[in-house]
Amino acid sequence: IKARRTFIIWYVVLCPLLLAGLVFLLFAFRSTADIDTNEIKINFWRMLLIGGYNSLSYLFLPLFIVLLNTMLYAREHQGNMWKHLYALPVPRWSIFGAKSLFSLLLLAFSFVCFALFLLATGYLVDVLKPIYKLAKNDNLFTTNLMFAWRIFVSGLGIWAIHNWLSLRFKGVGVSMGIAIASIVITPFILTGAEKIGEWRFLYPYIYAFESAMDYQKDKLFEFWQPETYYSLLYMLVFVGVGYWEYSRNGHK
Repeated sequence: IKARRTFIIWYVVLCPLLLAGLVFLLFAFRSTADIDTNEIKINFWRMLLIGGYNSLSYLFLPLFIVLLNTMLYAREHQGNMWKHLYALPVPRWSIFGAKSLFSLLLLAFSFVCFALFLLATGYLVDVLKPIYKLAKNDNLFTTNLMFAWRIFVSGLGIWAIHNWLSLRFKGVGVSMGIAIASIVITPFILTGAEKIGEWRFLYPYIYAFESAMDYQKDKLFEFWQPETYYSLLYMLVFVGVGYWEYSRNGHK
């Protein structure tokens, strides 16, 4: 009921649409001089999926999650509505669980939207640039859905961290600052991945990008990779921290 009176529902649809639109522009204005017009040598669906999900995992996902959780908790922080929730004759875990589950469902819905928008983007590109021959190739729909699923699971650690931060602090400053810092730091972690080795998986903001890279390593359908189980571990830890603070009236 509260979400219906906010921008949040539109947000989880328009943001994936915007990102799919950027992928469309990338393909619409890309030079086609290197494409053989006589025979299909490349399935450009693969390139479209890689471009879309790489952008989603590195740049888009942390900022999207921050604003999603900030909007979800903003109404409770304004006017100190937490007092009203504390006074309700329901257990604390049910309120915390309902809000967290709703946030997760919104995040999952946005991934489904993005997968469908990417599919539509491919066919729209084919209308404008038939040289890509996207309509004649396999649209890799199963791969598209697995891409979305893997990055969603690999982003659960980030979601749990910022779900707790949005519960803990008023406003978007702290949570957004950490997300922006992660965008700056992540390339350095990935560049030094070979030297850092398995230690890099202690840093949760690379998990989604590692999942995206699994497609190029032919490991996309091998679900249990370090980035997936570390992400689930982070989620369990920070959901536990969030509930512990909420049950103690720990947020300010």
